[in-house]
Amino acid sequence: MRQFSTQQVTQCDLDYGFLYNIARKLQHTVNAPWSNSGENDVSDGGSGREAYWLMLVPGADRTRLAQYAAELPRLQAVHGGRFLVLAPAPLIERFGHNGEAHSVMLSAFPSSTQLRAWWESQAHRRLASGFRGIAGTVAVALEAESGASDADAKAVAAFFGPGPSPALLEAEGARALALVRERSVLRLHGDWIHGDVALYGWSSSGDARRSLLNFSSGQRARGLLLPTLPGVRPPDRARAAA
Repeated sequence: MRQFSTQQVTQCDLDYGFLYNIARKLQHTVNAPWSNSGENDVSDGGSGREAYWLMLVPGADRTRLAQYAAELPRLQAVHGGRFLVLAPAPLIERFGHNGEAHSVMLSAFPSSTQLRAWWESQAHRRLASGFRGIAGTVAVALEAESGASDADAKAVAAFFGPGPSPALLEAEGARALALVRERSVLRLHGDWIHGDVALYGWSSSGDARRSLLNFSSGQRARGLLLPTLPGVRPPDRARAAA
């Protein structure tokens, strides 16, 4: 396998190849169990539930996105985090109410306390400084549903605003990962103006796509279909399926 570097990634075209190259490097982080090095050990003083970090970056600034993504898994792993989704804006399938195109990053943590410890760490603050000047960038923390599992998820469906009933999606094979009212969304950076948030894991991106098509009609929510890192297709297979 080729050695991975930020310089190599920033020179890649922003296409399936770009995403797949990063996914191969991050694969071990996604599949690894929860871990903490102990150096920055923190206890969870809240609900004890797992938590998701969600970041939306307007447009497709591939240089900044690649530089950030290249270092993110290492820093998150110190606090037990796992990188789950890296989806540049052109690769995201959008359903329902159309909003501004964003690149999306999603990571999972054992607790909201460990998520905050990573976010507020000095190492992450230095890394994130390049994003703070991009208008519209927003990062939030979401408490996971009790017993939520994204272990075999090949895709994540994200709904912003009033979306379909969880029961309807779960009947089609979805697993609710996070169902958070707007008032409970923890703002880490920027203004969250997208309403409620619902995240669902799918073991099949095809099943997720069909359900988003079926249930997005007439909905005021904004739906996004996001490939997880294990579910990213190799470039040749992605083009054949397009």
